[in-house]
Amino acid sequence: MSTPFLKTIDLLLEEYSEKDFKIDTEAQENDTEPWVIATGGNSVPFVSRNGKKYLLIWNPKLRQNAYLEVESDVIITDDEFNKGN
Repeated sequence: MSTPFLKTIDLLLEEYSEKDFKIDTEAQENDTEPWVIATGGNSVPFVSRNGKKYLLIWNPKLRQNAYLEVESDVIITDDEFNKGN
């Protein structure tokens, strides 16, 4: 039996499936920095204290984490996220 929390995670995973966060092949071709889902593709969207949904992402070229604000499609650095959330 699923708990409400697990049901919420399942719904988020369905809503923001891997197809929505594929590696940007155009960015790779243009040698710009591609962002991918962090933790080997296992990161899931979460709601922060400010009520916004974020996804932890990784840039293998820069070797840097950041957060994707899911609703606005804006990438926020780790420092910016920690200051505002």
